[in-house]
Amino acid sequence: MARINVKTSLMVLSLLVMMLWGCSGTKTITVEVPPIVNLRAYQTVGVLDVEVNNPSSALQQDATRKFIATRQNAQPGVRVLELGSQRRLLQTLGKTRLDAEAIKAICRQNAVDALLVSQIEMSAVNPSIKFGEALTSLSAKAVINASMNAKLYELPSGASLWSDVVSGKWTVAGFDLSETALSNVRVNDLNDKYSKMISDLVYAVTKGFRPTYRKERVAG
Repeated sequence: MARINVKTSLMVLSLLVMMLWGCSGTKTITVEVPPIVNLRAYQTVGVLDVEVNNPSSALQQDATRKFIATRQNAQPGVRVLELGSQRRLLQTLGKTRLDAEAIKAICRQNAVDALLVSQIEMSAVNPSIKFGEALTSLSAKAVINASMNAKLYELPSGASLWSDVVSGKWTVAGFDLSETALSNVRVNDLNDKYSKMISDLVYAVTKGFRPTYRKERVAG
């Protein structure tokens, strides 16, 4: 009896499967899935400055600029009106918080149909030290924890139609120390790390404004 070559048999079987698949006429196409939030439904969208719990005005300006730019890249052509500071607008209305009445008043006074509001919360730089077994090594790092939330309100109700929140942590410095050497030394410029952190948060929180894509099988 002839010996069966397993490797050759597997190759033949694979070729047969590929031939049958090709003859079936099945193909795939890429389908665009519309974004969760369609801002084109509104004639004009108002955007408040991104609130940042940091005394640096530069961080707030950077966050606001990136939030608006990222949203515009996601859905080009949507008319956007920058409305400035939430605190200032509330003061002009005699309000202390952004409730439904304040939202409706802001939209009407500025002739916008919807309002985007967002905040970034960031921690102080937090040190962390981890010792190895038998205390023969240690790893140290400094991290910043941050989160960003965004909401979309609309006229005439002032109700929230969409919201999202994202969070993460970013290492600004660190090193590994063993009995023989100091390694993996990492020291970042804090301003650069803040800028990178804001870019990451903004891109993640605006995912609902971007279309997605999926593969679908179709008959050939």
